[in-house]
Amino acid sequence: MVVAGLLSFVAMPDMNIVNLAVSSLSHGFRVAVETAQWAVLGYQLPVVALLLPAGQWLDRTGLRPALLCATCGFALGSAASAAAPSALWLIAARMVQGAFGAVLFVLMPVLAARSVRPELRGRAMSVPATLGPLGAVTGPALGGLLLDHFG
Repeated sequence: MVVAGLLSFVAMPDMNIVNLAVSSLSHGFRVAVETAQWAVLGYQLPVVALLLPAGQWLDRTGLRPALLCATCGFALGSAASAAAPSALWLIAARMVQGAFGAVLFVLMPVLAARSVRPELRGRAMSVPATLGPLGAVTGPALGGLLLDHFG
């Protein structure tokens, strides 16, 4: 249940953390604002598009391999985003992050439901359901701090 909550908290800020940086990205990479906005969409579009296929993949793959793959892929996408030397690189890295984010979003309720006895599943489901929006709310604040301190 703790893992489901942490995944929920970590995956949600990435939905909107980059929103604050669009003008900085545009200036820093010397691209149009419209191009820089693809750094935001590069995460959100794969998440939305891949939720159903990710669920089907999870059914075939199993929980443990899917969790390891999604966590490692999301971390690699995050590292590639942080190290992006160009806007195109950043957009591609955010798309990778979003693809693995879709798997994380599918895993959250499954992990929560399987971690407890059936009579406690409602309470278990409330952990990622609470921590996800909390992560989404902290995204802009965290993004602002990162922009202020690291550009």
